Amino acid sequence: MYGEKANIPEWFRNGDNKVSLYSSARIVRNFRTINFSSAGDHNSFRQVEKTTDNVLGDLIKNGTVIKYDIAAMDQSEIIRLQKFRILPARRNDVLTKMRLYLHRGLDAYLLINYSDHLTFFSHYGGNEIRKSFNNCTALADLFRDSDLSIDEYGNYHTASLDYFGTGLKCFSVLTIPAIRLFGDVVGLISSLKTNRIASKSFFSLDGFDMTIISNIDSVSKKPDEIVSDFEKLLGEIEKISDGLTRENNGKSDELKLRCSRIINYDFLTFSNFMEIYYILSFIRLTGQCILSVAELNEQVGVMIFDSPRASITGGLKKSVTGGMIEKLSKILNKEELP
Repeated sequence: MYGEKANIPEWFRNGDNKVSLYSSARIVRNFRTINFSSAGDHNSFRQVEKTTDNVLGDLIKNGTVIKYDIAAMDQSEIIRLQKFRILPARRNDVLTKMRLYLHRGLDAYLLINYSDHLTFFSHYGGNEIRKSFNNCTALADLFRDSDLSIDEYGNYHTASLDYFGTGLKCFSVLTIPAIRLFGDVVGLISSLKTNRIASKSFFSLDGFDMTIISNIDSVSKKPDEIVSDFEKLLGEIEKISDGLTRENNGKSDELKLRCSRIINYDFLTFSNFMEIYYILSFIRLTGQCILSVAELNEQVGVMIFDSPRASITGGLKKSVTGGMIEKLSKILNKEELP
């Protein structure tokens, strides 16, 4: 278990999940004279890598930037990075054309030769999309003087029309425990479409567990406007959450009983685990602490590390949930913890 926890990224260990587990910014860029990665060949992949290394060379030498050759990685590490959305879910023969760079000072990544030549991204805990954007932008700005593909109006050419313009997308992994327990989560997710926001399930399952939201429009607004509007949207969701938390503040005992029943099931499913997670997160929001938010979020990371494609009907291994369930059982039964 301790080895698994050591492999969980820092952005899963944040102290807030009222709205989001974590938020991300992604910026894509392409060089003017090189074919898009989706239509590229070995020579163009090498050109992108050489140009990137020229820009980041000094930072790589002094250790500020770490360069990873994906082709030389252990398969277990590739899978871990895919589970936590640092590498795309692609076959190994496709991944070998890519290279991954980590700017340690900015906590920001650069993946080259994915759909676009340069894909910058940064994850940050909770709903801190502004911090993700600032870190991601700082890394992308190192390439400002490169010969980037851009039209006469300042729009960046991208492999996907979804990114054309600013090349910027904002993402947030919604937890919203108060809304899931006491509100209309289906209505909320559906209403986001009218705000030009796309949504999909984090776990690629039916339902709305851990929903990823992102902006659709990347061309009609400037980058700062996109981020500001996304921040406002997360702020509105937080207001709804706060209202439901106040209205249902007195239901903690009822929720604890519900949680106690679930943890005594013969085996836990993915759906059971997520219900426990939302119940405990809500109780934490009411100020009646049982487990810290960081510990709850870390447990989600352990589950993703172990079984990212978990089935709603399938049982979870005790190695994944056992420690938390045992501790929670003692707390709910008011036993003294060691």
